[in-house]
Amino acid sequence: MILDAIKQAGIENETIVVFTSDHGDLLGSQGLQGKQAPWDESIRIPLLVKDPRMRDRKKQAIEYPASVPDIMPTILSSCDFPVPASVEGRDCSGLIAGEMAPADGAALFACYSPICNWHETGQEYRGIRTSQYTFVRSLQGSWLLYDNIADPFQLHNLVGKEEIMDVQDQLDALLASKLKECGDDFLPGEHYLKEFGYHVGPDGAVPYKN
Repeated sequence: MILDAIKQAGIENETIVVFTSDHGDLLGSQGLQGKQAPWDESIRIPLLVKDPRMRDRKKQAIEYPASVPDIMPTILSSCDFPVPASVEGRDCSGLIAGEMAPADGAALFACYSPICNWHETGQEYRGIRTSQYTFVRSLQGSWLLYDNIADPFQLHNLVGKEEIMDVQDQLDALLASKLKECGDDFLPGEHYLKEFGYHVGPDGAVPYKN
C-alpha cells in the first residue's frame, strides 16, 4: 500500500524506501525471555531498502553487518546531502549501489543499563557482530564468542578456547576501536542513569507517566 501510494503521488523515481523494525525477543531461546540479551534472536532486525536508482539490478541480500545508527548517514549520502561530522554511524550507500563496503565489516551493539527481564538475569555489555562472528564483552571481561557460520544457533561459546584465541584477540581489538570512535568508556549502567537523570523503577526501567 505504501509503495502504491508513492507511485500514485508521482514520486516513485525520487523516493528511497526503508523498512525496518524494533529488535527481536528471545521467546525461550538460550533459556531466556525478553529483549536486550546479546544473542541473534534479540539483537537482529529486518532491514529492506528500495532505491529507485537500483531498479535495473536484481534484488539482493547483502551479507554485511549494519546497525541502526548507519541508516541516517546512508540515506543522507544516498540523497546527496552532507553527513554531519558528529554522526556516529557509517555511510553504507556505496554498499547499496554495489560498490565498496565500509572497511571494518562489524556492527556495534550494546546494553547500557539492563531493564525488565534482562534486569533480573543479565548485565551491561558491548559487542560486535561480523558476517561470521559475534563477540561480546561484559564489565568482567570477554564473555561470548560465537562462530555464526559453524554454529548458527549460538550454542557453543568459544571464549578462551586456545584454537580461536587469535580471532578473539582481533575481535576484542576491533570492539575497543569502535568504542573509542564513539566515545564509549563502557561504564556500569548506574553511571549513565545518573549522568542523564533517569529515575528507574524496581525493574530497571524508566516508569511511564500517565
